[in-house]
Amino acid sequence: MNIFTRLYYRYRRIIKAIQLFLIISGPGIIVMIADNDAGDITTYAATGAKYGYTLIWVILILIPVCYISLVRVAFGKYKQLFHYSKIVAENIRMHRN
Repeated sequence: MNIFTRLYYRYRRIIKAIQLFLIISGPGIIVMIADNDAGDITTYAATGAKYGYTLIWVILILIPVCYISLVRVAFGKYKQLFHYSKIVAENIRMHRN
């Protein structure tokens, strides 16, 4: 085996965890990037120029909060999908007779 194959088999659990994270957080990251318009970028630049790195602790506190909200969105999506499939199954049962 070559070195890349050995590395893949040794770290495939980590690779799968990273893939799962990207699958779950991918749509959220796209929406987050798409929501930044010119006014927001100007505000970010002005705030960064005024405060510098003194507010970095706020970001460190908010990272777990953002992750929790991202996971809640993912669970809500699957719950909604289950709910709709249940409604479709009930409608099929009603109209089958």
